Amino acid sequence: LLSGATYGPVATARPGDLALYLDRGNPYHVGVVEAPGVVVSATLTGGLARSTLGAFAGEVRFLRLREIDGIGEQ
Repeated sequence: LLSGATYGPVATARPGDLALYLDRGNPYHVGVVEAPGVVVSATLTGGLARSTLGAFAGEVRFLRLREIDGIGEQ
């Protein structure tokens, strides 16, 4: 996700962006920003968990879906 062309980094998150939690530069958890300061994540038991942005240790980077050529064209 960090080096791909589909998502790009953003400084300020908004709902729908991805929140990547990194340990020494390597992502170990990804959530979706639901609201300011709130992230929704999948759990190992198949449920969803809502937490604050600071609930996981490490650096947090935000990614936003970029416009992709051909999407929506008929």
